[in-house]
Formats: sequence, structure tokens, C-alpha cells
Amino acid sequence: MNAHYILKRLGMALLTIAVSSILAFVLLRCMPGDIFENQARDLSRSQSISLEEAKRQIVLQYNYDPNEPLIDQAARYYGGLLHGNLGVSMYNPGRTVNDYVAYALPWTLFIACTALALSFFLGIGLGGFMAWRRHGWVSDFLTLFCTVTSSIPVFVFAFLLMLIFVFQLGWFPMSGAYDIMVDPGFNLPFFVSACYHAVLPIFTFVLVSMGGWALQMKSSGIAVMGEDFIFAAHARGIPESVIRSRYVMRNAMLPIVTSVAIVFSGMIGYGAFVENTYIYPGMGKILAEASGRRDFSVMQGILLIICATTILANFIVELFYSKLDPRIKSGD
Repeated sequence: MNAHYILKRLGMALLTIAVSSILAFVLLRCMPGDIFENQARDLSRSQSISLEEAKRQIVLQYNYDPNEPLIDQAARYYGGLLHGNLGVSMYNPGRTVNDYVAYALPWTLFIACTALALSFFLGIGLGGFMAWRRHGWVSDFLTLFCTVTSSIPVFVFAFLLMLIFVFQLGWFPMSGAYDIMVDPGFNLPFFVSACYHAVLPIFTFVLVSMGGWALQMKSSGIAVMGEDFIFAAHARGIPESVIRSRYVMRNAMLPIVTSVAIVFSGMIGYGAFVENTYIYPGMGKILAEASGRRDFSVMQGILLIICATTILANFIVELFYSKLDPRIKSGD
């Protein structure tokens, strides 16, 4: 692979991350609401002091001046980023944003990556079957099913699955990433408990995204089956199972691989709905809680990590696509 091409794409990825961080930094500070104003009002009521005195105490407590010029805030923020410091929570000054990310990111990546792999392979297999048997009623039913499931919002699925499997049947826990009676670590009970608690979040992601993969695969598969090399393979007497697996499936899935990073970023993005519903301690849940508290430090740190993860996923997919499709050369 061309080293110049890799460096060029890496530079574009880093530039995109930098632009995303600037947008997040500016837009978050344009949002209505002020955590210091809200806490100063609460402190003023609870201690029966003036609002000005409450604001002074809040500023001293957080060691942060809300009236500091934006350029100075940006210089302090990016100076910290160069040292790997995402900042300190405004709502909880004793905890850094790095602590939030270190705890939440593995859980989000666990359910998102597992759901992405399951939905991709199930969708590809289902779409290939739908394309191969496209004239039967089974294919029509599966097409309708995939269309409906891919059109329903993720929070609807999350709510329905919670209602059925948690409240009605009681098969799965209501919240958490693992049982509190289990010791976290590299041991079998913790692994089993973590997988058990992740079933519903993963299943929700799979239901939402599998239909899209299947419909794309069906469309791509039907297009490939109309190519001349497929007719030539039939004329040469190649078994249908070989044509299906080596000719149709392999070529039909190539355009779909480029959507992997997009679907992954979607899972990370709308993960807040899923994680909030199941009270799962991932990035989305922390972002939603920080938004409600107007904790700008945590919000911009989480958004930066989400953007960076999505951009790096696109970068990796783009690098490996030329390996999957020999017709494409890196750097073209």
C-alpha cells in the first residue's frame, strides 16, 4: 500500500477531528442554559444568601470564570488536549473527563462492535438469500420485514424490548452493565454477567441496522447476478453453490463494506437513546446526563471522542477497501 496515500488520508482524518473539536467547542457554548447560574440560584435559596455572593462562591468552588474570553478558554482547552487532558467536569470538579471516557468508552465499543458484526453478517446472509430467491413469497416477506424494522426509530425498539423482556417476562435486568455481586475483572462470572446485561442493547442495535444491510445486499446481489461473468459461470457449468458464494456474494458485498463506518457512527450517535433506556453506562448515557446538567467540559470531551472514533473507523475502512476489492488501487 502506498505510504504517501496512507499519510495523506491520516492527515485528512486528523484535520477532520480538529475541525470537529472546534465546532463542538463553539456550538456548546452557544447553547442556552448556564450550569453556574443554575447552581448559584440553588445555593442562594439553600443558604439564604444573595445571588451575587452565591455566584462568587460557585466560581471559587469550580476554579472557573464563566466570563473568561472565548479565546482564552480555547487556548486553555487545546493546551490540555496536547497533553491528553480532556478537562475537568463542571458538575463534579473532583472527576476528570478522562475518567468518564475511560469508564464509558469500553462499554459503548463492546455493544456497538458486537452489534455491528452481528447485524452485518446476518444482514449480508439474509440479503443474499433474498436476492437469490427473489421471486418467492419468502423473499417478499423478508423484504417487507427488513423495510419495516429499518424504518422504526431506535428508541421505539428499545422501549418495546424493555417493556416485553424486562417488565413483562423478567428475562433481563433493568439496568447496569454487570451484576453488582460480581467482581469486575478477567474472570468468567464477570464476562457472563456483562454479556447477559448487554443482550438487549445489542439486540436493539441489530434489529435497527440488520434490515438496512439486507436490503442493500439484495439490491447489490440482484445487480451482480445480471453481470456477464455470472452468465459465463453458468455456461461453464460451475455449481450454483460456488457461483452464489464466490461470484455473487463476494462481489455484491464490496460496495456495502464502505457503509460499515457510517453504520458504526450511527450506533455511537443514537446510542444515547439505547443506553438511556437500558440505563447502560456508555458514552451516550453520559453525554445525555451531561447535556441535562449543561456540563460543557464532559459534553465536549465525549463529543470529541465520538467524532474521533467515527473518523478513525472511516479511515480504517477506506484503507482496507482496496485490499478487499483488487480492482481498486490505493490513492486512485
